Amino acid sequence: MYDFTIQGRKELLSFLNRRKYKEMLLAPLEKKRLRLSPLDMRFHLRDLIGSGHLKVLQTPSGMLVRVSKD
Repeated sequence: MYDFTIQGRKELLSFLNRRKYKEMLLAPLEKKRLRLSPLDMRFHLRDLIGSGHLKVLQTPSGMLVRVSKD
């Protein structure tokens, strides 16, 4: 379980860091599949939001997930 959590965190953060503005809307991001973790994408999103690695912003087009700078 612990190993899957770390692998999923790394995969999700590296995916977001490769994007131009290091952000993505929440709805399409939740539909993505992680290769290295059998756990659900929503689990990893909540884990990273709770640990402060990601921030969630309300926008007119929906919730936006952004990599935290600090």
